[in-house]
Amino acid sequence: MTIRNNDCANLRESTQQALFQVRRSWQLVEGDYLKMRQYVNDSDPTQDRALCLLTHVLRHRVSTSGVIRGPAPKTLAIGGATVVFAVDNQNAQQGVLSHEAKEAATDLVIPVRSLLGATLIGMQAGQRAPLLCKSGRVASLWLLDVFQPCVPRIT
Repeated sequence: MTIRNNDCANLRESTQQALFQVRRSWQLVEGDYLKMRQYVNDSDPTQDRALCLLTHVLRHRVSTSGVIRGPAPKTLAIGGATVVFAVDNQNAQQGVLSHEAKEAATDLVIPVRSLLGATLIGMQAGQRAPLLCKSGRVASLWLLDVFQPCVPRIT
């Protein structure tokens, strides 16, 4: 399904309340920030509803996050990190945040270009945030733990 620019604007307004709850407590390492900014710049205004919603989440994250130049704090969810999280206080799940994956190849890969990945990246362990779902429902996301990648990141 293709939607018009007006529909994207309506989606933006309908998700504004959930996104407003998110304070400027997110931080992105410079490499993640630059990649996410590129995703927003490459977005297509004629995209389907789910991609339109994802673009708004990415745009919000890029515009409200502080940028870290240098090593990331150990508790910060960054690209390549393994994250342990819970949605709506259900059982804990884990996966690796990946900029390369567009769709999850396995349950263990969380694309940054997904609603879950775009919400997780930049969060600190222990932090909670609203998670916008493809259906438009807002769930509760809780980042329980972060395990940084063992190899140095090249950006």
